[in-house]
Amino acid sequence: MEGKRFLPQPGYFYTNHAIWNGRASVYKCIAVNSDGTALLANVYSGWTFLAHDIVRYDDGSIEWGYSTGGHFAEVRA
Repeated sequence: MEGKRFLPQPGYFYTNHAIWNGRASVYKCIAVNSDGTALLANVYSGWTFLAHDIVRYDDGSIEWGYSTGGHFAEVRA
């Protein structure tokens, strides 16, 4: 399965293509930049970062080539 370049939409939730510790992580898209990067936040941990080279797979999951600016933000229920 090969991913296709993708630009997530702010306010939407996306599942990471990779499985860690038996489960996939869910990320909320906070913002999208004109250069094709997106600010994503892990809904469980609050880890927030700028994702570069984002792709989406046929099953709807996403992944990115690399991230920058990672930090923990407050998690809101």
